[in-house]
Amino acid sequence: MVEKNNLEKAQLLLENKMFGEAQEILENEYLRKRTFKVNNMLSTCYMLQKKNQEAFETMQEYIEEYTKDNVKFEKYITVGIRAGKILKIQQYLADIAEYMTDYEANLFNKLVLEVQNEVKQTKEYQQVKKQLKYLGMLPKLEQYKFINQCYCLEKNVFYENVQIALVDNDVHPLVKGMIIFELEKLHETNLINVLSITGQKLEIRPNKLDNPIEISNNLVKYLSESINDPVKLKYAEQNIYLKIMMIFYDDIMLKNQSELLEVLTPGFGINDRDKNDFSLGQMLENHLRSLEI
Repeated sequence: MVEKNNLEKAQLLLENKMFGEAQEILENEYLRKRTFKVNNMLSTCYMLQKKNQEAFETMQEYIEEYTKDNVKFEKYITVGIRAGKILKIQQYLADIAEYMTDYEANLFNKLVLEVQNEVKQTKEYQQVKKQLKYLGMLPKLEQYKFINQCYCLEKNVFYENVQIALVDNDVHPLVKGMIIFELEKLHETNLINVLSITGQKLEIRPNKLDNPIEISNNLVKYLSESINDPVKLKYAEQNIYLKIMMIFYDDIMLKNQSELLEVLTPGFGINDRDKNDFSLGQMLENHLRSLEI
């Protein structure tokens, strides 16, 4: 009964544009009991105050529920794009494409274009677009941080502007891997050229790549059979993920789990491996240290 009264009060406050008071009630209710109903009201409250980042992060917790209702999903798309996350929106649309009707696909894609036209007029959008093309000019750590800003760019603009970065020797291998992973999540079918960590010129199709997170998780599961210390395992897990991100798209990737772990985790069960594998392991270690993350 208390929850019902509070939600009714919050709804009345929203209708009277008393957003601050409504937000306080809804945030307290959401802390007390997380439900989709409260989530929807709270995200609406944020949205009406143009707090799109807060609204989007809140809606992420119930993304499947928003997807079930076209009107609510349109709200999710609108908020996400205004929060500078169009790339994430397009990645999610790519994931659920096979479940949408032609009508829904056209409806949502049209909405994406309409809302993104608002974002494209902003100074931030233009700066990110320009910087991405010349990513190699930034210090390595700044490159790594910058990638998170690129979610404001739509798929075709992101694809077009990463072409130079992917063949630039001054772009960190981890950053290249992060870019390629974003293209993989977009189900990108076009070929891209990449200068790999070993200096090889590769031509790859992102949608055909294995997911680096799944590769890492499988390796950690395999490694956990030999490491009982949870602290050491957690450290190894972080290292494995970052190093896999640098090479998951490369032909040099070893398919055997034990061999790959010898390269990724120095000191783990090393036998008389090929010198090239050891040099790759050292190369990965050096690149990781250069970021200091």
